[in-house]
Amino acid sequence: MADILWGDYNPAGRLPISIPRSVGQIPVYYSQPATGDYVEESAKPLYPFGYGLSYTQFEYSNLQVEQFEAMSSRVLPSIDTLPPKVGRYDMDGRARGSMADTLCRVTCTVKNTGSSDGEEVVQLYVRDEVAAIAPASKLLKGFQRVPINKGETKQVTFYLTERDLAVYSKEKGWHVEPGEFTIMVGESSESCALSATVEVK
Repeated sequence: MADILWGDYNPAGRLPISIPRSVGQIPVYYSQPATGDYVEESAKPLYPFGYGLSYTQFEYSNLQVEQFEAMSSRVLPSIDTLPPKVGRYDMDGRARGSMADTLCRVTCTVKNTGSSDGEEVVQLYVRDEVAAIAPASKLLKGFQRVPINKGETKQVTFYLTERDLAVYSKEKGWHVEPGEFTIMVGESSESCALSATVEVK
């Protein structure tokens, strides 16, 4: 703790929950859209899911989404009976233990523009724009903790699979629906500097 307070260590921890502004705001979830401000208080959380502090600053740019093939809707195989899991990625960007085909590669550039070396937790969220069920405003689908020295620029890569885009219904189980999906990359659930759209036929 002393090293952090004196600036000898640059922290990179991130919140696993959203912190509300007041008791009246509970519950508050990053995946649920804000319904509107309450009286004179903002509906946004005091500290959002994925938020964290650092002694340096990072700049996001150059988001690119490469689709490996025409993405089509389908019911996932029976091996995918478990719900999609958040991907903890290896250094090459591939999700550990992925059980479905890779649909697209997402890359972005992150630059340390501050005066200190640090680690940035790059977070990837997905929003289903036309889901048959009430969709979440966004869902975390992957993250990487990337060490970046001051002035250095690194490319960060994620791979999205069918599991990442799947929704559940009683009739079909886990399946991928046709429509548009927005891919967002940033430093927290409320601060996604980059976004792009992909389409499932």
